[in-house]
Amino acid sequence: MILRIVSVGPGRPGWLTVEAVERIRASDVVAVPAPRGEEATGPGGSLALKAASSYVPAGAEVLRLDLPMTYDVTVLEEGWKAAAEKVLERLRAGRRVSMLVLGDASLYGTGAYVAREVVALDPSVRIEVTPGVSSPSACASLLGEPLAMGNDNVTIVPDSEIDDSLVRALSMGGTVILMKLSRSIRNVLAHLDRRGLLDHARCVIRAGQEGEEVVRDVRTLRGRDVPYMSTMVVKIPAPVEESGPVSSVALSFSSRMGGGGKIFLVGIGPG
Repeated sequence: MILRIVSVGPGRPGWLTVEAVERIRASDVVAVPAPRGEEATGPGGSLALKAASSYVPAGAEVLRLDLPMTYDVTVLEEGWKAAAEKVLERLRAGRRVSMLVLGDASLYGTGAYVAREVVALDPSVRIEVTPGVSSPSACASLLGEPLAMGNDNVTIVPDSEIDDSLVRALSMGGTVILMKLSRSIRNVLAHLDRRGLLDHARCVIRAGQEGEEVVRDVRTLRGRDVPYMSTMVVKIPAPVEESGPVSSVALSFSSRMGGGGKIFLVGIGPG
């Protein structure tokens, strides 16, 4: 038995990989995380399903997995276990099951928790993961700036409360990516202001989704509530003696070109 975890990217249908499309089209059951109390296919339902809906076979079962957005660990664990039982029931019936996950499954993906519970219930189940476009990569694309060049560090800090992890990340230099900002945006802005980093920060809200917003002046976020799917990219300025022609702080994808020409940089994955 194989459970396939399929990454569908942040939400834009065009960001699905070829392998993701193939896996979805070959599925008998497409499992999707969905908020409780709403239909998986209805308004406010599964963002993952919305991104991949064009590729779901007409005869496939869309299996709703009630996985609430909450910080209550007990509620989360109950949801993962209940989802695993539903998935395992279909696998044992001989059906091909793919679970859709927003972004890339390896980066804070819900699929990892469900897969863990499925294997705990039945160790004979094999897990196969299709990688996808991650939120940080999507944000870099929308900002027109590389996340890193040369020997730049890249540090990801989730749910960026002002604690040792954030302070340590900012002290390391390079690029710091702050994800899941809904609870911490005010404190993050205040902390960046104290460190003189507001001019070096950009924010993308709902990358690849309805309501997508690219914020180049993060000062405009003061006093605003931002959704869970908000990501901030902070480029820490390098000391003058360390700056050079490959410094990511000074470069962007959108370098000026004469004659109004365009260059499209297309990531094709590892190979």
